[in-house]
Amino acid sequence: MATIDTKTWKKTNGAVKTAYRVRFQDERGQRRERVFSRRGDAVTFAEGVGGLRKAGTVPIKARETMTFEDASERFLEACERGRDGGSPLEPSTIKDYRARIRLRLLPILGTMPIGQIERRHILDARDKLLQKGVRPQARTNLFLLKGILTNAVDAGILDRSPAAEVKIRADRRHEAQKEDTVHIHTRDEMTTILSTSTKMIVEYSWWAKYDLMLNTMIFAGLRMSELRGLTTTAVDAL
Repeated sequence: MATIDTKTWKKTNGAVKTAYRVRFQDERGQRRERVFSRRGDAVTFAEGVGGLRKAGTVPIKARETMTFEDASERFLEACERGRDGGSPLEPSTIKDYRARIRLRLLPILGTMPIGQIERRHILDARDKLLQKGVRPQARTNLFLLKGILTNAVDAGILDRSPAAEVKIRADRRHEAQKEDTVHIHTRDEMTTILSTSTKMIVEYSWWAKYDLMLNTMIFAGLRMSELRGLTTTAVDAL
């Protein structure tokens, strides 16, 4: 028996979107789901899923028609509303994901039907990512690629992800050298930074917001991602 859930969420631009998720069992008895933008399509699919399941063809149509770019957009929408029952990602994180997908992943796999993507294509994509950027960036982009395909598996479009076991090994020698160059400011250095920032306000009034940002980051111990997600209404400047 299939069930329909309604999901409503806000996109980063403020637009409200609604999706209809059909949950069902496939021909192997595994729990699957398909997401539709129109309720009528969801109802039609739910009513016919029994016959499709018996024929073993539930996910085939989406595999044939959905491109990697389509799957990427579904992944971003899932991140906006919260994946696997989690909280929605920060708008800044969504923006970063979207840029990485557009600049790095779509040129490689964008127009390819998702059902035709094999492990060899993922290995080729991994090599191209390594050629175009530094290793940590390539690892992040491969992580996104794997997330897109895993999201398709969760939606019942794919039985398994061809990227599941593909990795980018850490360059221990490079990372060790990088760690040696990391400089952590001393207490005196931090005092100098803050005092200089305070003096800047006297000459440049517009610097006040940056002074507030520095003080918040230093004394609250925030990471950059946490600082970007902090709204001005959540800060008491007094």
